[in-house]
Amino acid sequence: MTTTEASATPRVYLHVGVPKTGTTFVQDVLWRGRSQLSRDGVCYPLRRRTEGFAAAMDLRGASWGGGRNPDWDGTWDRLARTVIESGAPRSVISGELLAAADATAVARAMASFPDHEVHVVLTVRDLARQLVSGWQEHVKHRVSVSLESFVAGCLGDGAAAEREQRLAGSFWRLHDGAAVATRWGGGLPPEQLHLVTVPPAGRAGRGELWERFAAVTGIDPVIGHVDTARPNTSLGVAEAELLRRYNASRVGELSQLHYDQVVRVLLAEKVLAGGDGPPLRLPAQFADAVHQRSTQLTAALAAAGYDVVGDLDDLVPDLAALRTAPVNVVSADQLVTAAVRATAGLITELGPLQRRLRSRSRLDRPGP
Repeated sequence: MTTTEASATPRVYLHVGVPKTGTTFVQDVLWRGRSQLSRDGVCYPLRRRTEGFAAAMDLRGASWGGGRNPDWDGTWDRLARTVIESGAPRSVISGELLAAADATAVARAMASFPDHEVHVVLTVRDLARQLVSGWQEHVKHRVSVSLESFVAGCLGDGAAAEREQRLAGSFWRLHDGAAVATRWGGGLPPEQLHLVTVPPAGRAGRGELWERFAAVTGIDPVIGHVDTARPNTSLGVAEAELLRRYNASRVGELSQLHYDQVVRVLLAEKVLAGGDGPPLRLPAQFADAVHQRSTQLTAALAAAGYDVVGDLDDLVPDLAALRTAPVNVVSADQLVTAAVRATAGLITELGPLQRRLRSRSRLDRPGP
């Protein structure tokens, strides 16, 4: 800690999302490097990996999967108290579900640090990838709507069914970067809201995202663990379709806890994720609408005068690439292969899974 840092007003950086922008990766780097961060004068106040999630749910007064874990109560205040009592010149709290906080929750968050200079960090990514990732996340939480129906609903298809409209509302509350920035930055000078753009796919590795985040928060980017930190691995076309079909046929037979532990955590995120099949792409029929919406969102962010780390052009997907994206076609053979992988993985994990389920008596966060 420098003399200047010791005498300056302490800062707290609230990383409020949005989801599916590398937040899992950033949080894992922070968690693994928390001892070094402390030595460097940075407070990362979590005692458990899941506390960022719990704090977001506590601050928002939100439920998950139709239930609310009483263990969440007081988590936000505990993290805030830890930050204050640490005396650290810089602190970081990260929780991507903070993106959905309403004005009351945001005001409570700001009031939690009366003697700190509050900065908000928002990681943002292009809308084409966000729509696909958002749909995939819903599929991992019991949804059986097709990708095409989901995207159409998000883009304002007047013929969308009520279910698709509800999913669209949930998507935009979390993923509309301009609206999230307005809610969280409304009471701050624009230079205290930092937009960290996610580099376009294929242009840079995860290290560039971390370097951008570290630059904003004043963290030494070489604290380590970048290469070994856990990403939020995606499903391929066949794996996503297999899970979607399962949801359509059998999902009602499982309790929320059973589904979270067996289907989402074990099957979707451990057994099926990270395969070598083709990735999901935004269906080409939505290319022009998504490009237009992306341009509008980017213009709104630029006009607000926020601090930008990266390039706002990162948020506008290439129109030609969207128009010529491969079709998400799944053959019967690909589905069979995915089903065999699923079966083999579940058999392998059966013993450890039974022990975990016995140890869980109530709904907690569905995985870190």
